[in-house]
Amino acid sequence: MGCGASFSPAAHERINSNAVIAITSSAITQQELIKSNQSTPAMSSATINVLITCHQNEKNVADRLRSQLIDLKFNCYVLVDAMPQSTVARANLIQWCDVFISIISRSYQRALFCMETINYAKYHGIPIVVILAESNFQPYGALGVISAGAVHTMLLDDDGISENVLAQLSDALVNQKIKKNSKNVTDPAKMEANNDKVNLIHGETQCTILICTVDDGAAVAQLVYEDFVSNNLNVEFENLSQPNAACSVRQCNVLVPILTARFEQTPMCRGALEEARRLQKPIVPVIATKDWRPEDWLDLTIAGCEVFRIFDNESAYEAFLDSSRMSGLRADVTMRCRPVPSRAEREKAEIKSLKEKIQECKGKLKTWPPAHKLRTLSILTDRQAVRVTLSELNAQPDVTHMHETISRSDIKAPAPMVDEYGFSKRREVDCMISYEWDNHKLVRQIYEDMTMREIRVWFDIWGSMQGNASETMATGLFI
Repeated sequence: MGCGASFSPAAHERINSNAVIAITSSAITQQELIKSNQSTPAMSSATINVLITCHQNEKNVADRLRSQLIDLKFNCYVLVDAMPQSTVARANLIQWCDVFISIISRSYQRALFCMETINYAKYHGIPIVVILAESNFQPYGALGVISAGAVHTMLLDDDGISENVLAQLSDALVNQKIKKNSKNVTDPAKMEANNDKVNLIHGETQCTILICTVDDGAAVAQLVYEDFVSNNLNVEFENLSQPNAACSVRQCNVLVPILTARFEQTPMCRGALEEARRLQKPIVPVIATKDWRPEDWLDLTIAGCEVFRIFDNESAYEAFLDSSRMSGLRADVTMRCRPVPSRAEREKAEIKSLKEKIQECKGKLKTWPPAHKLRTLSILTDRQAVRVTLSELNAQPDVTHMHETISRSDIKAPAPMVDEYGFSKRREVDCMISYEWDNHKLVRQIYEDMTMREIRVWFDIWGSMQGNASETMATGLFI
């Protein structure tokens, strides 16, 4: 499964209902959809810190919810996509909370800073409670994956935050096992008054790819720079720990930060990454220090990203299946250098695709438009994952076909499930595999086996990662 290392340790008909629909997930039990009965909100007997995150379009709903939770003796703050702007303050808020409430919507799904926070909470194992702000919205992609793993999911009433919603939410909060935070977290009230903005000195170096680092990452940065130059990539290298250093992040298309402990402690490096976030430039991080991982603001900035661990020449070019970490990094960066179409261009392409599908359907149906099919939220009727139990090895297997080991030169990897505009493509497959990182060799063998049996199977082979582990696994699951 590629060469990058992940941080992972391991529309529709509107529904008119006066009841909250709640989904409770468990690692071992199947999710169920239940309607809650009228109940009284539970008050917190212990200090529980609750963080409500939302897009600014749902800010009024979040503020009302915060006020109601404070009345129930919960400590509560609201974090929106635009405020606070400081990555230090945002990371501190997420580390401060015991439970992470996410009010999700279409706007939330599209906002980079919203997705950044929920990815950060997911990685740090903070219990996530999902509230659907729109009854006809189903999260997809990375947000869909994270929402499916939430400890509790509910749908707002048509009237907003009713007594019923509040009762369901308060019960979910008080039932969470609160983990003791070993980190020194600053009181959010003090962070609000702290202005830690970095005055970044902007450079004027024009380039497609910008590699930035500090002194203790310079050797790895030089290694990456020389590899990119040898492959005819337009790349520049800047050491931000040098006197009077300037960063040309505004002039590049893709930023490749070489991360070290000193990088995290350098204000100018934080300014460079915050500027890249603000401009929504692709960030492809490389960790250059063994047995170290970023924390706080830096961890938030790269939350959900595919991370490459390159420490020296040996680790960069060490064979990994039929590739290496350096080639995986180069392929990922090259993919992100491609021009991104504007929203208008994407919508135009989608409209064209939909018109073609409509014409195709008209030719197959006797009547048009077809009878409307009611949509249900019951996940018991939705497609479920197929659970396969591997049998014990047999010394005398019944061989009914030939198994052939594949490589890049023998067979093409499964085609992407999205087109060049990022839209999902309809493909007929017999089987789709989602798996944990440590099982990629087993999945590869299964893919080889099924290919020989002429079974149409898809999974993300050879690291077509799309930059986000959750996004990759959701590519086919939510089509």
